[in-house]
Amino acid sequence: MSLRQKFSLVIVGISVVALVAVNFLTYFSLESFLNGQVDADLEVAASQAQSYLIYSYVNHKALNPNRLDNILSPTIYIEILGKHNEIIFRRPSGSQSFPDPQPNLPSSMPISPMPPKLAIEARRGHILTPNAASFEMNASGKSGLIYRAEALLEPNNETLVVAEGLSDVKSTLHRLLLIESLSTGFIVLLLGGIGYLLAFRGLRPLNEMADTADKIAAGDLGRRVETSSGASEIVRLKVAFNKMLEEIEFAFKGKMDSEDKLKRFIADASHELRTPLTSIRGYSELYLKGAIKGEDQVDRSMAKINQEAKRMSSMVDDLFLLTRLDAGREIEFSKVDLVGIVKQVIEQVRLVNPKRQLDVQLPTKLFILGESDRLKQVLLNLINNAIVYTDENVPIHIRVKNEENAIVEIEDEGDGINDEDKSRVFERFYRVPMRSSKLKSQDTNISEGIGLGLAIVKGIVEAHSGHVYVEDGKKGGALFIVKLPISSDGSLRSSSL
Repeated sequence: MSLRQKFSLVIVGISVVALVAVNFLTYFSLESFLNGQVDADLEVAASQAQSYLIYSYVNHKALNPNRLDNILSPTIYIEILGKHNEIIFRRPSGSQSFPDPQPNLPSSMPISPMPPKLAIEARRGHILTPNAASFEMNASGKSGLIYRAEALLEPNNETLVVAEGLSDVKSTLHRLLLIESLSTGFIVLLLGGIGYLLAFRGLRPLNEMADTADKIAAGDLGRRVETSSGASEIVRLKVAFNKMLEEIEFAFKGKMDSEDKLKRFIADASHELRTPLTSIRGYSELYLKGAIKGEDQVDRSMAKINQEAKRMSSMVDDLFLLTRLDAGREIEFSKVDLVGIVKQVIEQVRLVNPKRQLDVQLPTKLFILGESDRLKQVLLNLINNAIVYTDENVPIHIRVKNEENAIVEIEDEGDGINDEDKSRVFERFYRVPMRSSKLKSQDTNISEGIGLGLAIVKGIVEAHSGHVYVEDGKKGGALFIVKLPISSDGSLRSSSL
C-alpha cells in the first residue's frame, strides 16, 4: 500500500470516528430532549388528571370521559387500576373514531407515590408536577406503537397511569438517523477525496525524488529534482536531496577517476617495465644458448643488461616515490636556502653536460621551508627535461625571483609544447613527442625518460604547498614556473609527502 493510500485511509478513519461520535451524541441528545418533552407533557397531564379525580372524589361525582377530553390532549392515554390491578377507568388516546391501540401494562412497573397535601393543592387550583418515574411499554397488537408512561399511587390505593405515544419521537429520530447516515457517507467520501488529492499533491515531490533516484541508479548521475522558491519542508528536502546527489556524483566520479588512473598506471607501469625485462631476458637467453661468443660480445651484453637494470631500478624508485606522494606520508621541513640549492643543481648539471649553455639569474639568498633533497630533485627533473627535449646548442635560462612567493623559472628556447600536451604534461607516463629534427637521445648523456619526472615534480611541489605550471616562453620554448611559499622564520612544520 502506498503512502498516499495510507494517508487517505487515516483521514477517512479519523473522519468516520469523529462523525460517528458526533452523530451518536446528537442522536442521544435529541432523544433525551424529546423524551424529556414527553415526560413534561405526562407530568402536566398527570397533574391535570389528578386534580380532576380528586375533584370528582370530593364531590362524589362519577368520572366523565368527555370532561377529560376537554382537559387533556388527545394524545394522552389515561387508565385507573384498582387495588387488585383491575381496570376501573380507561380513556384511550387518539380520536374517538380511530383510537390508538391500548398499551400492554407491564406486570411490574415503577409506581410513584403522590406528593403530600395533594388534595389541598388541588382545591386551590394549582397544577401539580409529581415528577414520577417514566417507563416505556409496547402497544397491543402488531402496530409497533410504543408508549411512554408514568404511574402514580392514589390516596385510596388506586393507580393512575398516564401514557403518550412515541410515534412522533421515533419518526423524528429515524429521520435524524437517516440524515446523519447520508451526510456522514457524503462527508467521508468528500474528505477521503480531498485527502487523496492533498496527499497526491503533497507527496508528488517524494515521487519525483523516487523517480530521480531510480534514474540515477540506472546510470543517469546528472539527474536532479526541480526546486522552487519557498521555505517549506518539501522545498528544503528537495534542496538537501540535490546537494546529496551532487556529493554522490562527485564522489562517484572521483572513484571512477581514481580507478581509471589506477588502471592506466598499472597498464603504463607494466608496459614500461616489460621493455627492460624483455631486453635483459633476451641477452640472458642468447648467452645461455651460446649465441654470445667472445669476450667483447659478452662485455657488451653485460653492459646492456646493466643499463636496462639501472633503468628498471630508476623506474621502480620513481614509482615508489609517487606511491609515497599519493599516501601523504608526513615529513619534516626545515629552513633552507633555495639559492644555494639551485647553485648545487647547476653545478651537477654542468658536470654531466659541460657543453650546454646555462643562463642563471639568482638573488643573493632566499630562504623557504622545505626538504633540500626533494627540492633538488624538482630542479634536476625540470632542467634535465629541458636538456632532453632541446638541441645541444639551445640555451636554458634559470631564474630565481623573490616576490610574494619564491619563484623558480626554467625556460628553454626549443620548439615549445603545444596546448594539448600542456594539459597533460604532468600526468604519469605521459611523454611529449620530440619535435626537433636535430635532437637524438643518444647524443646526450641523459636518455629519454618514461614520463614520470614531471609527475614527481608536481607531487613534490604540492607537498611544499606550492604550484607548478607550464607556459610558452618569450622565445617560443617551454617555460616551467614553480611557486613556493617564502619562510618568515626558522620554525619547522609538517607536511604530507
